[in-house]
Amino acid sequence: MDYRVRRVSGDRRRLDIQGMRGIAVLLVVLYHAGLHVPGGFTGVDVFFVISGFVITATLLGDLESLGQIRLGRFYGRRVKRLLPALALMVIVVDVVAILANPVASQHASAITGLTTSFFAANAQLYLLGNGYFDFKATIDPFLHTWSLAVEEQFYFVFPAAIALVWRFGRRRLSAPLLAGIVVGAVTLASFALAVELSAGHLLPAAHRPEQFAFYSSLTRAWEFGAGALIAFAHVAIARLPTRVASTTALVGGAAVIYGAFHLQTGALPGYETLYPVLGTGALIAAGVGGFARSPVNAGLAVAPLRWIGDRSYSWYLWHWPFCVFATALFPGVGVAPPLAAAAALIPAALSYTWVENPVRRSTTIQGRRIATLAFACIAVPAVFSVALLGANSLLSRTHGLTQWRASNVPHIDVVHGCHDNVPLGPQTPASCTWRVAHPQGTVVLVGDSNASQFSEAVIDAASRQNLNVTDSTFYSCPFVLIRVINDSGAEKPCTDFVQQSLRWIEQVHPNLVVIAARTDRYIESSSGPGRYSFGPYGGKPTYDRDEKARLYTTGLAAVLRQLDTNGIPSLIIVPIPRIPTQVATCAVILALTNSCSQSVSRASSDRELKVARASLAGAVAQSRLGHLLDLTSVFCTASRCSGTSGDTLLYRDDEHLTNSGSLRTTEAYLKAFVAYARR
Repeated sequence: MDYRVRRVSGDRRRLDIQGMRGIAVLLVVLYHAGLHVPGGFTGVDVFFVISGFVITATLLGDLESLGQIRLGRFYGRRVKRLLPALALMVIVVDVVAILANPVASQHASAITGLTTSFFAANAQLYLLGNGYFDFKATIDPFLHTWSLAVEEQFYFVFPAAIALVWRFGRRRLSAPLLAGIVVGAVTLASFALAVELSAGHLLPAAHRPEQFAFYSSLTRAWEFGAGALIAFAHVAIARLPTRVASTTALVGGAAVIYGAFHLQTGALPGYETLYPVLGTGALIAAGVGGFARSPVNAGLAVAPLRWIGDRSYSWYLWHWPFCVFATALFPGVGVAPPLAAAAALIPAALSYTWVENPVRRSTTIQGRRIATLAFACIAVPAVFSVALLGANSLLSRTHGLTQWRASNVPHIDVVHGCHDNVPLGPQTPASCTWRVAHPQGTVVLVGDSNASQFSEAVIDAASRQNLNVTDSTFYSCPFVLIRVINDSGAEKPCTDFVQQSLRWIEQVHPNLVVIAARTDRYIESSSGPGRYSFGPYGGKPTYDRDEKARLYTTGLAAVLRQLDTNGIPSLIIVPIPRIPTQVATCAVILALTNSCSQSVSRASSDRELKVARASLAGAVAQSRLGHLLDLTSVFCTASRCSGTSGDTLLYRDDEHLTNSGSLRTTEAYLKAFVAYARR
């Protein structure tokens, strides 16, 4: 029985499989570059299936021809093939990361780099608590190494397990049959575990079971197993008619494409992952017995795809750090990640030519020299990662990074737990009221996160007028009486929050109610993540900008009329200018030079806020006691708007203030309180 991967034109590789590798790495790179391939992360699943098939076919060929698996030779080949290129990438990225790394991932990325050298990045990322799609994970230049850790763990365990089962089977029954049964059983068990953990059905109280399902080699083993089972059935599959092979390839290719363009960010290795896994398995199976008999497989074997496939490992290694560093060094420049991903082909090609091929083809690196090579490829990059930790510790004492840390201090209402859908009333924590010694009344602050950011300023200004402050905000919910539907189609419970808070406000009769929200974001967003639709009660929601502006005016005017009826003055805050600021993803070098925030023209900011400002003004015009406060002049001159003041960061992202930025608005609030608060 011949289990070996058949030679094609004298090449032991399946040329169509090299093309599949090319497709897989293209999907991953396009996804990471932010281009329009929402399920491009499934390219990793394609790699897993290919690895399962190729490694199993190689092992079975050795068993058939030699009667045993020479584990030393197998592991030696893996060391020479994988470790030098990986070590080089870790070393270079550690050096570049000293200045190019996003400041928010300084420590975490150094630790991930260290665990990458020991093939345990997947465990580190799981224990760190960062899901693959979480923001904190996406600024780690070593995030992509989780899949390499899974593969390396497979390479470490699988050959030894097959050798053990084969030896046991030869004494009792057909060794290939027993090995195939064992691999099939493990594959099914791994898939079942992945499905259950992804859905949170197993161990619901455990430490993030969904993330365990994503990162664990136990829940990814079934993907390798799918490829391995094709290798076990190699001979039977080769007998399938050409027409069946062609149809199989067509269906398999369609499944892979469907997964790449229809699976969404957040998909876990469960039922949805069957598309790329079974699709890849079908493509591999269709090429068994000669890829030329399937037009799809023959197309995969074309030279350009094979060229990319040959360099897929190196390109996979280099593309993600390039994307992360480009985003950090050029914040807000949308073309930076795609250009960086493409540029990563340069070090990938150099690594392939001068590191990968010379080492894996070397006849002098044998025996103990392989062990020495493995030790060096683990120890040297590990030392560089430890050095990165030390460099980060020294840099953290600089003024620029001290400012960055200050920009990440949460607002005081967040510290006191006043920002999480708790309407004003009996359930509002007592800590959400800031009291003065001899109060002459109360100011109430309500709204979304853009109200939360003014907590420091409102409390400071109110205390100087001997006024208490009660604060309760609900992120992503404007304080208006309309239906708010988020991008997933779910109606947010904003109305309950607003209505209950209004009832409490009417009872306590505060001296002033301050209402703030990111009005322009709600009105302008019509597509993509973070979009909102509005609807009247009992009516159909809409994404139309002009209609949303009208509904916002109507909903806010309804709130202000209720306050008017009870003689309660209100202060409506115009959204602050949006200024490109990516403090968390900002490169260390930019933080050191106080360059994490940019500036925009006053004219462009005014244009951007024109519709929102008009909507708010329309609601205030219908109110007897409503007043508008525009804070634009705090952050803008007549010509420019800036997110910094000297070397102080005023913005923590495009539309939210730091604590220092909040306090910059204190004087404006103080004047408004003097003018409008009921006495």
